[in-house]
Amino acid sequence: MELIRDRAGRPWRARQREILSRIVRETDPPTGTLSRITDPERSERDDAYNERVGEVLDLAGNIGAILMASGTPATATMDQVAAIAAAYGIERCEVDVINTTIHVAAYRGPTSPAATTLHIVQARSMDFSRLAAVDRLIGRIRAGQVSSAQAREELDAIITAPHPYKRWIATLAWGALAFATAGTLGAGLLVCLVSALSA
Repeated sequence: MELIRDRAGRPWRARQREILSRIVRETDPPTGTLSRITDPERSERDDAYNERVGEVLDLAGNIGAILMASGTPATATMDQVAAIAAAYGIERCEVDVINTTIHVAAYRGPTSPAATTLHIVQARSMDFSRLAAVDRLIGRIRAGQVSSAQAREELDAIITAPHPYKRWIATLAWGALAFATAGTLGAGLLVCLVSALSA
Protein backbone atom coordinates (compact mmCIF):
# COMPACT_ATOMS: atom_id res chain seq x y z
CA MET A 1 0.00 0.00 0.00
CA GLU A 2 2.88 2.41 0.65
CA LEU A 3 4.13 2.03 -2.93
CA ILE A 4 0.93 3.23 -4.59
CA ARG A 5 0.22 6.28 -2.34
CA ASP A 6 2.32 9.37 -1.59
CA ARG A 7 2.69 10.99 1.86
CA ALA A 8 -0.51 13.03 1.45
CA GLY A 9 -2.45 9.86 0.71
CA ARG A 10 -3.02 10.57 -3.01
CA PRO A 11 -2.42 7.83 -5.57
CA TRP A 12 1.17 7.83 -6.79
CA ARG A 13 0.26 7.90 -10.53
CA ALA A 14 -1.98 10.95 -10.09
CA ARG A 15 0.87 12.74 -8.32
CA GLN A 16 3.29 11.85 -11.17
CA ARG A 17 0.85 13.15 -13.81
CA GLU A 18 0.44 16.41 -11.90
CA ILE A 19 4.19 16.94 -11.62
CA LEU A 20 4.80 16.12 -15.30
CA SER A 21 1.99 18.36 -16.53
CA ARG A 22 3.34 21.25 -14.43
CA ILE A 23 6.82 20.73 -15.88
CA VAL A 24 5.54 20.62 -19.42
CA ARG A 25 3.26 23.65 -19.02
CA GLU A 26 5.94 25.83 -17.47
CA THR A 27 8.64 25.27 -20.09
CA ASP A 28 9.10 27.44 -23.15
CA PRO A 29 9.77 25.97 -26.56
CA PRO A 30 13.45 25.07 -26.99
CA THR A 31 13.78 27.17 -30.13
CA GLY A 32 14.14 30.90 -30.36
CA THR A 33 13.28 33.26 -33.17
CA LEU A 34 15.86 33.72 -35.88
CA SER A 35 16.63 37.11 -37.26
CA ARG A 36 16.04 37.55 -40.98
CA ILE A 37 19.24 37.62 -42.98
CA THR A 38 19.30 40.56 -45.33
CA ASP A 39 21.91 40.42 -48.02
CA PRO A 40 21.51 43.14 -50.69
CA GLU A 41 23.63 41.22 -53.21
CA ARG A 42 21.51 38.12 -52.75
CA SER A 43 18.35 40.21 -53.16
CA GLU A 44 19.64 41.61 -56.46
CA ARG A 45 20.53 38.11 -57.64
CA ASP A 46 17.05 36.87 -56.72
CA ASP A 47 15.41 39.74 -58.63
CA ALA A 48 17.48 38.96 -61.72
CA TYR A 49 16.63 35.27 -61.38
CA ASN A 50 12.90 35.98 -61.11
CA GLU A 51 12.99 38.17 -64.22
CA ARG A 52 14.81 35.49 -66.20
CA VAL A 53 12.57 32.59 -65.12
CA GLY A 54 9.57 33.55 -67.26
CA GLU A 55 11.66 34.04 -70.39
CA VAL A 56 13.48 30.73 -69.98
CA LEU A 57 10.32 28.74 -69.19
CA ASP A 58 8.58 30.15 -72.26
CA LEU A 59 11.56 29.29 -74.46
CA ALA A 60 11.79 25.75 -73.06
CA GLY A 61 8.04 25.22 -73.46
CA ASN A 62 8.07 26.42 -77.08
CA ILE A 63 10.94 24.09 -77.92
CA GLY A 64 9.09 21.24 -76.21
CA ALA A 65 5.96 21.99 -78.26
CA ILE A 66 7.95 21.78 -81.50
CA LEU A 67 9.54 18.52 -80.38
CA MET A 68 6.16 16.97 -79.57
CA ALA A 69 4.58 18.23 -82.80
CA SER A 70 7.44 16.58 -84.69
CA GLY A 71 6.79 13.20 -83.07
CA THR A 72 9.25 13.18 -80.15
CA PRO A 73 8.04 10.93 -77.29
CA ALA A 74 6.70 12.59 -74.14
CA THR A 75 9.53 11.39 -71.88
CA ALA A 76 12.21 12.65 -74.27
CA THR A 77 10.38 15.98 -74.53
CA MET A 78 10.27 16.28 -70.73
CA ASP A 79 13.99 15.56 -70.48
CA GLN A 80 14.88 18.14 -73.14
CA VAL A 81 12.69 20.87 -71.60
CA ALA A 82 14.19 20.26 -68.14
CA ALA A 83 17.71 20.27 -69.61
CA ILE A 84 17.09 23.60 -71.36
CA ALA A 85 15.85 25.17 -68.12
CA ALA A 86 18.85 23.77 -66.23
CA ALA A 87 21.23 25.12 -68.88
CA TYR A 88 20.00 28.64 -68.07
CA GLY A 89 20.32 28.13 -64.30
CA ILE A 90 16.80 27.01 -63.36
CA GLU A 91 17.54 23.83 -61.43
CA ARG A 92 14.22 23.19 -59.68
CA CYS A 93 12.01 22.79 -62.72
CA GLU A 94 9.11 20.37 -63.10
CA VAL A 95 7.84 19.41 -66.55
CA ASP A 96 4.53 17.65 -67.16
CA VAL A 97 3.49 16.46 -70.62
CA ILE A 98 -0.08 15.29 -71.18
CA ASN A 99 -1.32 14.51 -74.71
CA THR A 100 -1.11 17.93 -76.38
CA THR A 101 -0.19 20.03 -73.34
CA ILE A 102 3.20 20.92 -71.84
CA HIS A 103 3.18 22.44 -68.34
CA VAL A 104 6.48 23.79 -67.00
CA ALA A 105 6.85 25.05 -63.40
CA ALA A 106 9.89 26.45 -61.59
CA TYR A 107 10.30 26.79 -57.82
CA ARG A 108 11.26 30.33 -56.80
CA GLY A 109 11.55 29.97 -53.03
CA PRO A 110 9.23 29.69 -50.06
CA THR A 111 7.95 33.27 -50.25
CA SER A 112 7.29 33.50 -54.00
CA PRO A 113 4.74 31.55 -56.03
CA ALA A 114 6.04 29.08 -58.57
CA ALA A 115 6.56 30.42 -62.09
CA THR A 116 4.52 28.37 -64.54
CA THR A 117 3.85 28.28 -68.24
CA LEU A 118 1.47 26.18 -70.31
CA HIS A 119 1.93 25.33 -73.98
CA ILE A 120 -0.60 23.69 -76.26
CA VAL A 121 0.95 21.55 -79.00
CA GLN A 122 -0.59 22.43 -82.36
CA ALA A 123 -0.96 19.72 -84.98
CA ARG A 124 1.72 20.03 -87.63
CA SER A 125 2.90 18.02 -90.57
CA MET A 126 6.01 15.95 -90.05
CA ASP A 127 8.97 18.20 -90.80
CA PHE A 128 12.25 16.50 -90.00
CA SER A 129 14.31 19.47 -91.21
CA ARG A 130 12.64 21.63 -88.51
CA LEU A 131 13.22 18.88 -85.94
CA ALA A 132 16.91 18.66 -86.93
CA ALA A 133 17.31 22.46 -86.65
CA VAL A 134 15.68 22.46 -83.19
CA ASP A 135 17.91 19.57 -82.13
CA ARG A 136 21.01 21.53 -83.17
CA LEU A 137 19.72 24.55 -81.23
CA ILE A 138 19.17 22.39 -78.13
CA GLY A 139 22.73 21.09 -78.38
CA ARG A 140 24.10 24.64 -78.50
CA ILE A 141 21.89 25.71 -75.58
CA ARG A 142 23.07 22.79 -73.44
CA ALA A 143 26.69 23.57 -74.33
CA GLY A 144 26.21 27.16 -73.13
CA GLN A 145 26.92 28.72 -76.54
CA VAL A 146 23.64 30.64 -76.89
CA SER A 147 21.93 33.16 -74.60
CA SER A 148 18.20 32.87 -74.04
CA ALA A 149 17.51 35.95 -76.20
CA GLN A 150 19.60 34.56 -79.07
CA ALA A 151 17.92 31.17 -78.70
CA ARG A 152 14.50 32.85 -78.91
CA GLU A 153 15.49 34.61 -82.16
CA GLU A 154 16.83 31.38 -83.66
CA LEU A 155 13.70 29.48 -82.62
CA ASP A 156 11.48 32.12 -84.25
CA ALA A 157 13.53 31.79 -87.45
CA ILE A 158 13.16 27.99 -87.36
CA ILE A 159 9.39 28.21 -86.85
CA THR A 160 8.81 30.73 -89.65
CA ALA A 161 11.23 29.12 -92.13
CA PRO A 162 9.52 27.71 -95.24
CA HIS A 163 9.56 23.98 -95.85
CA PRO A 164 12.65 22.90 -97.79
CA TYR A 165 10.54 20.89 -100.28
CA LYS A 166 7.34 21.73 -102.09
CA ARG A 167 4.17 20.07 -100.84
CA TRP A 168 3.74 17.90 -103.96
CA ILE A 169 7.30 16.56 -103.61
CA ALA A 170 6.65 15.53 -100.00
CA THR A 171 3.36 13.85 -100.98
CA LEU A 172 5.08 11.98 -103.82
CA ALA A 173 7.85 10.85 -101.44
CA TRP A 174 5.30 9.50 -98.90
CA GLY A 175 3.54 7.65 -101.73
CA ALA A 176 6.83 6.12 -102.89
CA LEU A 177 7.58 5.03 -99.33
CA ALA A 178 4.16 3.36 -99.03
CA PHE A 179 4.63 1.65 -102.42
CA ALA A 180 8.06 0.32 -101.42
CA THR A 181 6.87 -0.85 -98.00
CA ALA A 182 3.95 -2.78 -99.49
CA GLY A 183 6.27 -4.33 -102.07
CA THR A 184 8.76 -5.34 -99.39
CA LEU A 185 5.99 -7.12 -97.49
CA GLY A 186 5.19 -9.19 -100.61
CA ALA A 187 2.13 -7.36 -101.94
CA GLY A 188 1.20 -7.41 -105.60
CA LEU A 189 1.28 -4.45 -107.96
CA LEU A 190 -2.36 -3.50 -107.33
CA VAL A 191 -1.90 -3.41 -103.53
CA CYS A 192 1.32 -1.40 -103.91
CA LEU A 193 -0.51 1.17 -106.07
CA VAL A 194 -3.39 1.41 -103.59
CA SER A 195 -0.87 1.91 -100.77
CA ALA A 196 0.89 4.66 -102.70
CA LEU A 197 -2.39 6.45 -103.47
CA SER A 198 -3.65 6.21 -99.88
CA ALA A 199 -0.47 7.73 -98.46
